[in-house]
Amino acid sequence: MEGTTNASEEIKPVEGSVFLKKHFPLLAKLPYPGKYDDLGSTGKEILSDDSFEGFRTELTCNHSEKYNSSHIFHLFTPRGENTSPHYLYNIFYNSDNTFCFARIDNERKLFCKFGHSLFNKKLNLHFVAHMPKDLTANASIEADYKLPFASLGFKADKTFTRSFSVLTSLPKNFSFGYEYTIVPEQQFEVQHFALRYQKNALSYLATINTSQQLNLSCTYKKNNLEAVSDFMVGPVQVGVLGTQFGAGFKYFFKNNILRLKGDSTGHIVGTYEEGITNFMKISYSASINYLTSEYKFGIGLSAVK
Repeated sequence: MEGTTNASEEIKPVEGSVFLKKHFPLLAKLPYPGKYDDLGSTGKEILSDDSFEGFRTELTCNHSEKYNSSHIFHLFTPRGENTSPHYLYNIFYNSDNTFCFARIDNERKLFCKFGHSLFNKKLNLHFVAHMPKDLTANASIEADYKLPFASLGFKADKTFTRSFSVLTSLPKNFSFGYEYTIVPEQQFEVQHFALRYQKNALSYLATINTSQQLNLSCTYKKNNLEAVSDFMVGPVQVGVLGTQFGAGFKYFFKNNILRLKGDSTGHIVGTYEEGITNFMKISYSASINYLTSEYKFGIGLSAVK
């Protein structure tokens, strides 16, 4: 379900180039709107189902200012669908213009993303590769270019699926986005249109695509509170249109974070994180569907050294 903007995506004024100020003074006054892919990221985070079951531990090791790694071990409950323990290892490297992230688990599923920035971080290039346990590798490239008042994006993978996107600021606190995606294997094309209005603590986002899906969402962000509501009209089954509604919030205490969300499918998710020391925190997770009577509970412990 679509949401609205996140903190990194908020409209911020940026200094326009000398050329823009001289020849296009209106464009020079417009703020940078963020990337098209970031539209809805706050709503997606709050309304996502990140609940887990059983016991999970995570240890993060800061080897240097640029390099760290983490070990995640998840022990499922016998009642759950997954009863075997799961292990995940992450590596992250970040410098001024380059970053690399890699992840592998005990089932040999591999994911890697490499990124590099050029021209004073205006052009960002990414290479993504992932390989599931059946060893069928897939790779893709991503690129985005930052203008003072807009951003341009491009994606392509080994199946020749590709997409082009643009997000530009408009006067009066509006932003307009467009994305065109081609999927040759399915002989399928889809166009997405987005319109955002943002002022002070409120942000409104409307998206529509040629697959007959419409999303309307509203986000409120002020001080320690983030809240979002989302309404979707579109295909829920092949040839069947339906509606979905979701709402949720996240509240930041001094050392704790509380998140709660619910939707029209009967799903309610709650998570609570509490910092117990400067380097350790404990988290609680609960999920229930009151329509199907399904539920799960989990507890997690994470530490940084």
